Amino acid sequence: MSLLLPITSSARVSGPYTAGAGQKVFTFGFPVQRAEDVRVEWRATADDDWAALLLGTHYVVSGVGEPAGGSIAFFEARPTGSQILVLGRAAISAEVDALPANSIDSFALNRVLDRITMWVQELRRDVGTVQVEDAIEAAETAKFWALEAAGVGAPFLSITRADISSRIIPLASFVVAGLTSVGDLGHGAVYVAGGSGGPMAIQDAAGTWFQLATIARTVEPGHWGVRATGATDDTAALFTAWAFARANGYNIKLPNGTIVVASITAPLELETGMTVYGTGFGSIIKWIDTPSSPPMLIGRHWASSAVSDVTLRDFQVVGSHGDAGDYTSGNHYPILVYHADGVRITGVKVQKSRVFGITCRDCNKVEISGCVVRYGARDGINTADCNVVRITNNVVEFIDDDAIASHTSGTGNPDRQVVIANNTVRFAQGIKVLGAVSCSITGNVLEYCMAQGISVESTPISAGSEGRNASLSLVITGNLLNNIFDRAAVDGLSGSGRYLSIGADANQAGPLAAVPGENVTAGGTVISPFPYFANSANDSPTEAVPGSYAWVIADNVFMRDVPTGVSLSSLGRGTFYTRNGPVDIASISAAAVRRPGIWFLGGSEKGVSISGNVFMGIGNAIELADGAKLRDAVIAGNVGLDITSAIGISTGNGNGHGITCRGNLWDLDPFHAHANRAANGKWTATGSPVAYLIQNASGVSAQGDTFRNCCRISDYATAAAGGTTDRAEFIDCVIEAQPAALGFDTGNAGVGELPRAGPAFRYRIVDCDPASATWGNVISTCKVQATAIPTSGTYVAGAFVENANKAVAGGKVLMGWVRLTTGFAHVSGTDWSPVYCTVS
Repeated sequence: MSLLLPITSSARVSGPYTAGAGQKVFTFGFPVQRAEDVRVEWRATADDDWAALLLGTHYVVSGVGEPAGGSIAFFEARPTGSQILVLGRAAISAEVDALPANSIDSFALNRVLDRITMWVQELRRDVGTVQVEDAIEAAETAKFWALEAAGVGAPFLSITRADISSRIIPLASFVVAGLTSVGDLGHGAVYVAGGSGGPMAIQDAAGTWFQLATIARTVEPGHWGVRATGATDDTAALFTAWAFARANGYNIKLPNGTIVVASITAPLELETGMTVYGTGFGSIIKWIDTPSSPPMLIGRHWASSAVSDVTLRDFQVVGSHGDAGDYTSGNHYPILVYHADGVRITGVKVQKSRVFGITCRDCNKVEISGCVVRYGARDGINTADCNVVRITNNVVEFIDDDAIASHTSGTGNPDRQVVIANNTVRFAQGIKVLGAVSCSITGNVLEYCMAQGISVESTPISAGSEGRNASLSLVITGNLLNNIFDRAAVDGLSGSGRYLSIGADANQAGPLAAVPGENVTAGGTVISPFPYFANSANDSPTEAVPGSYAWVIADNVFMRDVPTGVSLSSLGRGTFYTRNGPVDIASISAAAVRRPGIWFLGGSEKGVSISGNVFMGIGNAIELADGAKLRDAVIAGNVGLDITSAIGISTGNGNGHGITCRGNLWDLDPFHAHANRAANGKWTATGSPVAYLIQNASGVSAQGDTFRNCCRISDYATAAAGGTTDRAEFIDCVIEAQPAALGFDTGNAGVGELPRAGPAFRYRIVDCDPASATWGNVISTCKVQATAIPTSGTYVAGAFVENANKAVAGGKVLMGWVRLTTGFAHVSGTDWSPVYCTVS
């Protein structure tokens, strides 16, 4: 801005005013260069649209060129109670020649640059985007340096601020070379003639007062006394600079270096439109937090009023957790933002927090992207009661609690539109989402996590509990989850170690006759769940809550690649970090790492699609706990290698499910490592591993699945029934084995217990002996159609080969041949029997 016409960060709007009886004059508080720069609008009532009035026809303007603004005067009084709005509306056209006669005219140059500033300020008011804010800053900065280059700006003096008091400075403004020494963080600060109460006010030797001027609406703490050497406490200077920025609507630019904050008594709060930014991770705030520290360092206090459009970017906060061996936890948040509409946190690094790293509460439109959070005693990134959340491209590692958490409180409307994508997580408790609706968890890489990889749950209902609503419309795709550990093996705490934990413990009938979505036997009706998907706002623990619906779990990888019997640190990947410090695992046990892949913890889940996932080296690929009830679920196209079971349902789960499995490949013991496995690929006794462990449940249908290297297909005897049981059905499934006899037989290789061939099971004969040179190769395929009785290959009793050349002969049609024995002999009447159809 120029000294002739100072232009502040005003939105260049005054009003709306409500006209009093006979009122003609209304003021405006922003400068204009000509009367045409003012636009006046009016409306009769608040319900009417605004209408423009005409200069010279309805009103005249006074105060042109005055820094404080001016007024408009109507020729006739406005109707009592009508509303008047005065806006700056500078025409986008050249008013003067910036370089008359190709010479520098400071007056003309000032007017041109001031007009540019007015244009951008009005554009910001009308559009209100971050890009416009940046454009204003760039315009004001360019204006200052243009004046400097033209020789009409503040001159640069080779003195520091500390030198001012010993010098007589006959200037209205000047730039210093440093704060106390040339080239320190005070370099470039602009001082202008002012008063004793101005920011950083100081007198020269002649008694003239000068004060710090801000350029481009940005406060640089180095100009306010922050040294950022890492050796001195910068608390007071930083707090003063921050308070000035808050009061004036300015941004804060953190310098490169380490700002020590050791004695802060109140948080550094954010205001509407405020941006705090640095030069990258080299801009460090070192927070030495103590029990007397405020609850947060940077953010917005829960008791403060709501704000909007706040930005934190490109700096680092380092706490004190672990310093000098002090691993005390606390409730002092490095970054905690409450009640904000529009939060953008990008390129920020947080380390050594005694509690959460980056936290947002009760916010709308939250973006946390490109951040790094390391070494924390609780969650790394945590959002709660926030809508429209994007947590993307972050690195979170060495965290005691959840690496990334998104929780809903359970009252009112649940969190919606949560996207957690492309994050990297290591040595933490993975990703946890409680009660989200319309949630996408996609493309994340999680390695060496404890307790959970990804957890999407609804929690047991109680007053004030988190995540007690139904989880609806969820997509969990394309994530890589490697090496999830049982937390008990890390530090003895509970937490299991599921790769993906999902469920709905929260569903309950409340005052209804049944859980919403379930049937009422007395009336023969089904209660619609739709009126109950959103929680009531009264925080009642007795309200009706439906189960969870509409989930897609696809194309994820659940894998263990660590060996057992070795220490975690010997793998060279690092060790776990807890609130009590680093923890190694002296010897990795199979129980610690063979954890369930997809674990349904309880409640009712309906409309679930599980497809295209790969499970390797873990426990059960899919596991249902006692209370889980899975209906309208399709499990299709998944691959399981070296797993305990394909589907494992706990003994306490007696529910009738609705699970359809299609086209899955289950290879339970591909490396012949199971204790029940003989050296030649056969099995020593009936028992584990079992592909489909149904136990006391029912309602599982396997259609077209392929089974390899398991002792039993199911824990229910399928040999005699040929795939039909009271608990599960098998249709057109493929078994890869070297059969010797039906049922369990120590001579059966590949699969130990063999059911009868038929519509339920087909066989592919595979070399299952690892001592064979053709191990894993297909020896023979069992024909399903031929023109004559097969003469080669191994078949299982019950197999049917259809006659490809059906014809009527002697009043009969030869339909095919049914297999009577299991083996490779092919004698008609002994091993095969023709099947005829009589033609009437």
